[in-house]
Amino acid sequence: MKTKLVALLRMIWKPLIALIGLIILIVWTTGVLSDRVEPGVLDHAPGFALPPDAETVTVRIASIPQRIEVVGTTISENTVSLHARVSAHVSEVLVSAGDSVSRDEVLIRLDDRDLRSQREAAQAALHRTQTEYERFKKLHQTQAATEQQLIAAESAYHTAKAEVDRADVALTFTEIRSPMNGIVTDRHVEVGTLADPGQTLLRVYDPAAMRLDAPVPVRLVDYLAIGDTLDIRLERPDTVMQGRVRRIVSEIDPRTRTQTVQIMLEPNDTPVLPGTFGRVRIPTTERDVYLIADTAVYRVGQLEMTQVLENERVIRRLVKTGETRDGRVEVLSGLQEGDVVLVRPVK
Repeated sequence: MKTKLVALLRMIWKPLIALIGLIILIVWTTGVLSDRVEPGVLDHAPGFALPPDAETVTVRIASIPQRIEVVGTTISENTVSLHARVSAHVSEVLVSAGDSVSRDEVLIRLDDRDLRSQREAAQAALHRTQTEYERFKKLHQTQAATEQQLIAAESAYHTAKAEVDRADVALTFTEIRSPMNGIVTDRHVEVGTLADPGQTLLRVYDPAAMRLDAPVPVRLVDYLAIGDTLDIRLERPDTVMQGRVRRIVSEIDPRTRTQTVQIMLEPNDTPVLPGTFGRVRIPTTERDVYLIADTAVYRVGQLEMTQVLENERVIRRLVKTGETRDGRVEVLSGLQEGDVVLVRPVK
């Protein structure tokens, strides 16, 4: 009997010890054997402390002119179409669309063989009539020729001389030269093309004299005057430029009830192409808005945020902004007068 009991203990002592350990662990985790902490609310201040070197600004109401955008298109003030003045085949085309050219640079050469042969014939006729004229002058001095014969010979000589001069001028038309420093915008001919008088061969524009032509509704024209400086946003390149009102066309388009306003773009290092889409901002009546430094606004995904000082703590504030001008941005919602905003948020 004793032997059986010993054998039974040998079989169950390990599971028994494991069971006792598990019971002790469960009792320990329930906290029965230690002091319990009563539930409560932990004091926590929102945001973070204001950094000692942080720059802040107080939101104030400012009166600014309301600006209405009007679309327009850029065009060069100096655009020249180069035409053929004589009928001849194109022998050389030295430029392509987009090339920069200089004043008096040869752009196209026409075949001048027919014109040169015409000049040689005119030169031969001039030599013949000049000889006749000299002979009749001597005969007239000896009264061997009449006054009418001398006048006829002189007239024939001057006519032949005029024909030579006309041939010389026609030869100059076989070289098409650039009338200014500019850029070639259109090329309408190739080598071998027959150029007829009046046919457009090339177009050249001056990139240093660009303007924006905008059809402005008549109700806004009274807000503009010659010499006003306006902000213009171009589509390509995506940039904001300054422009000065140069001309307000007096004619009103009866279909759109607009007047064309020509605004010269201020020279800068950004090249502007003709035909570029742009928006001009026309200032009208004043309105009250909240303005803060544009550096005070940062983005978190698609959200616009600022950091505001409240109870000596810096917290984030969701805002909605409007137009940006001169380093300041208009705040449409999220702030009110008296709020203290960090000029440079702590990221």
